[in-house]
Amino acid sequence: MTNFTLNPLIASTSSFIRQCGLCEVRMVNDTRYCWLLLIPQLPDIFELSDLTKSQRHEMMDYASQIADIIQNKTKADKMNIATIGNIVPAMHLHIIARHEGDMAWPNPIWGNGSAIPYDEDALTARQGEITRWLNSLSSV
Repeated sequence: MTNFTLNPLIASTSSFIRQCGLCEVRMVNDTRYCWLLLIPQLPDIFELSDLTKSQRHEMMDYASQIADIIQNKTKADKMNIATIGNIVPAMHLHIIARHEGDMAWPNPIWGNGSAIPYDEDALTARQGEITRWLNSLSSV
């Protein structure tokens, strides 16, 4: 997509997993949660409503497919899907597997402790695992 620049905070706290249509899928570097981001590769998109109807439909279809796969693979008790852009204004959709008893359960994860990053080997392994999981995504 033309003229898109990934927000520096997102770039520094997550890693690329794959492209899904107009969106990039990234994994947040936090061992506490299986936490993905879906980011439209379009400039000047700050809210879900800034996307066209077809773009929103595509993004939400991918988000639903990703959430189903992640819930199945991680045996999550609840999938959280949210657009919380108070710190990073660029449009991004969080997809987070939640488990009863996780560090923040049952509260939201935001503001609840600090990220625990993967070490280099574990990060590479987790990226590969999630990439394999998402290989079954259908095109929208």
